[in-house]
Amino acid sequence: MAVIPNQYCEWGGLGYLGGPDQFTWVRGDQIAQDALRVPVHELGHNLGLSHANARDCVDASEQSCTVEEYYDPWDAMGLGWDGVGHFSAVQKTQLGWLPDVATPADGDTVTLAPIETAAPAAGASRALQVTTTRRTYWVEYRDGSGVDAFAANAPSGVQIRIAEPPTATVEGPQLIDAHPGSGPFDFDPVYGDMLNAALRPGQSYTDRWGEVTFTVDATGPDGAAVTVSTTPPPPPAPPSLTLPADGAVTRIGQVAFGWTAPDGGPPVTEYVLVVDGAAAATPGGGARSATVSLTDGPHDWFMRSKDALGRISAASPTRTVTVDRIPPGTFSRVAPAPGARVRTTRPTFRWTASAGAARYLVKVDGTTRAVAAATRSWQPSKALARGGHRWSVTAEDAAGNTRSTTRASFTIARR
Repeated sequence: MAVIPNQYCEWGGLGYLGGPDQFTWVRGDQIAQDALRVPVHELGHNLGLSHANARDCVDASEQSCTVEEYYDPWDAMGLGWDGVGHFSAVQKTQLGWLPDVATPADGDTVTLAPIETAAPAAGASRALQVTTTRRTYWVEYRDGSGVDAFAANAPSGVQIRIAEPPTATVEGPQLIDAHPGSGPFDFDPVYGDMLNAALRPGQSYTDRWGEVTFTVDATGPDGAAVTVSTTPPPPPAPPSLTLPADGAVTRIGQVAFGWTAPDGGPPVTEYVLVVDGAAAATPGGGARSATVSLTDGPHDWFMRSKDALGRISAASPTRTVTVDRIPPGTFSRVAPAPGARVRTTRPTFRWTASAGAARYLVKVDGTTRAVAAATRSWQPSKALARGGHRWSVTAEDAAGNTRSTTRASFTIARR
């Protein structure tokens, strides 16, 4: 750690975020200020921790929220204008410092020991974790003891945080304000609100989707009693299949499957593509396509959706796709024969049948005409010029595979 005279830098401190270069720079005046918050904050970066943030919402419904970087007052990885503060349960678990995290079921009551304690009493935990179809919640209890006993706003109460995936601008956990708009002061409205973020006895927090409720039954020096109620929504619906169309035939072995997300219901975290009774791909919830290598022949396929709780939807309707890379059977031209001289300007072109053909393509002097598979002849509607001509036939199957005859020359003679 390099301690730098404060006249050189506008920032209080900087630190590498994990990696091999475990180094920090701290402005000299920050060593004594705020109970060493800046050195602890930068050392937290060295350990691999991101900033501790606040989820600032208009009201408890969380319909309109912004994530404010740094604005968790209690975690040392936040602003901490009032003092240094313990790392939150999210951060301590990331570091492997919190092995006693409870994962309660619906209706369970957990005794949360103060996170400031070195170890919980028998039967207590220093944090609880609940995963819904939308989020993972981390709940901890602070009683303002130890290094958390700073200034006039000690963090007494049960705090709730979420750890959502990082964005382009914000990483790290987010403290949820259980009482939006009711901070003790407004010199910085967001920071003031977050000072009153904790739940106290008799208070509850229910997430905006109604999937989980945390109720604080009581608090005391030994901990807080928190009851967890969960009401998960029904399992997700299956996705809607888009491609390939049912009954499609393709000559490409790498088959692209597509779908759209189900309407409503819990978010999908994973899709399961089942081909011929076995999982062929498990793309993530944001995917809308997957490519699978298939052998020649028909294949049945369907899909399922999976949510964050691991619940799997019913199967989508089953479709069939056929991979066909075998060209139509051999065949040959019949007339006009190679070198033939014909007198009519509208000769009839004939050929033998090609097994598997879905249509024939008759090519005369660079112009191609499509002919139905049941037909073995074709006569041009307009007269051909007298003189030499060249022609060939191509058989094409439903998958687009082709087989062609060689080209033959003939002459339309003058009368």
